[in-house]
Amino acid sequence: MPGIDLEFLQTNISEENCYKNNIKVYPNPANSYVLFDLDSNHNSYTVFIYDISGKTKYHDNMLKSSFKINIEGWNSGVYFYKIISDRVINSGKIVVQ
Repeated sequence: MPGIDLEFLQTNISEENCYKNNIKVYPNPANSYVLFDLDSNHNSYTVFIYDISGKTKYHDNMLKSSFKINIEGWNSGVYFYKIISDRVINSGKIVVQ
């Protein structure tokens, strides 16, 4: 029986050093756009949105705590977002109709 070789990615972010901010995502479910409103005063944010298979559907850097993402033309279904800033990680889901 062959052995299993596992590798783990080490990052500088640990769970005890991270915290979540309050975030509003609306409308949810959405048709043409999604607004993100973070209760934070960080200078920049990295935003990822993934489809149900884990494929990156959207990736961008934002310079404001409130921003709008156009989702027109996206297939209906559930998408997952991850927003990273400094030591803050927010994640959740969006339903596209």
